[in-house]
Amino acid sequence: MKVKITHTVDYDEIPAIISKMVLDCRERLKKASMFSFNMRNLKNATIEIIQVQNDLDLISSKLEDCLNISAGYEEAYSSTEYTETVSERQEDTNENDN
Repeated sequence: MKVKITHTVDYDEIPAIISKMVLDCRERLKKASMFSFNMRNLKNATIEIIQVQNDLDLISSKLEDCLNISAGYEEAYSSTEYTETVSERQEDTNENDN
């Protein structure tokens, strides 16, 4: 069963978290690619195929999470950059008024 969780981290930790998630996806893909399919043992083949499908579904969800987290990271960066630019302009204006 898959569950989504939410937790708070420092902004600077996000790239490492995303890298770890992507690495996990790669490892799962490698493992999934090693499945065996023996048509003479359809019961075991079915079990393995279902497991691969479940793994691929989880990988897909994790990669989507990586994209969403990355988009939030970029948005936070842009917002911070905008805020810093506005603050700098306000400081310049205040200095010029004096």
